[in-house]
Amino acid sequence: MADSSRGRTLIHSLQRRAAESPDAPALLHSIGGSWLALSWAEVHRASDEMAAGLLSLGLPLGARVALLSRSRLEWVLADLGILKSGCCTVPLHANAL
Repeated sequence: MADSSRGRTLIHSLQRRAAESPDAPALLHSIGGSWLALSWAEVHRASDEMAAGLLSLGLPLGARVALLSRSRLEWVLADLGILKSGCCTVPLHANAL
């Protein structure tokens, strides 16, 4: 059986899920004992905004972008935005804060 995801990137999969199930929960994050759910459409939109911000800085394709965040939710959204912009993530350890 052929793998239907062959040749697709993480970003293509995100775009497909956002189109197929925009309101379905994609990410769950605990804040002070309560849960915040972000839908596929919200994740797609937030990562698009990050990518647009990076592209507006004139970063070339393949540029390395340092990523430092204590929030796992912010980290995931930023990482997706960096990938969408055509750049690559350089994760920095949270102890650097």
